[in-house]
Amino acid sequence: MQKLLFLVLTAVIVWAGCESDTSQNNQAADTLTAGSEQEVPPSNEQNSQEKSDYLITEQSFEGLTVGQPITEIADQVEKGKLENGEGEFDVYYLKAENGQPLAYFHPDPNDNTRIGDLVITSELPQTKEGLQVGMTYAEIESKIKPFEVHGSEIESRTAVFYKQWALGLDYPSTDYDLDRNEIPKEAKVTNITIRRSIN
Repeated sequence: MQKLLFLVLTAVIVWAGCESDTSQNNQAADTLTAGSEQEVPPSNEQNSQEKSDYLITEQSFEGLTVGQPITEIADQVEKGKLENGEGEFDVYYLKAENGQPLAYFHPDPNDNTRIGDLVITSELPQTKEGLQVGMTYAEIESKIKPFEVHGSEIESRTAVFYKQWALGLDYPSTDYDLDRNEIPKEAKVTNITIRRSIN
């Protein structure tokens, strides 16, 4: 009888020990799983959202609005000169806190006290559609429809026109009625202009 009782007690102790090990193993597995979930790196989508901290809208960028009096934002910009093949022009530059250039604008030719065309030159800003400097023509085609393309007879430039924006491309053309299929898919956006309204 004592031997039987001894065997039963031994079996109970062994069984209880196995249950304890299983519970500890499950807890360890849960801890590892929780740890791995916390260490997941940010996705590309999160990185893209960080990029779009500088949002381009149809009328404004970083507190500057087309048509706005320049005196209202004079402390945010730096007056300077822009030289290109067409001559030298007075412009105002907008920079990030680290000094990186973001954009510039021309005074409105009809009222030089107001903001005219606003030109974004940095690759950081983007529209809610994901349009940004540095993207290719193929990427533009995949993101927006419909849009127009035109060359410039005087400036020999090509731009994609969508909403109030003109996306300048690094593909030269003097043909206003340019066939969009002539533009190379790898042509890149060099700037995005928020155009002033022409009355």
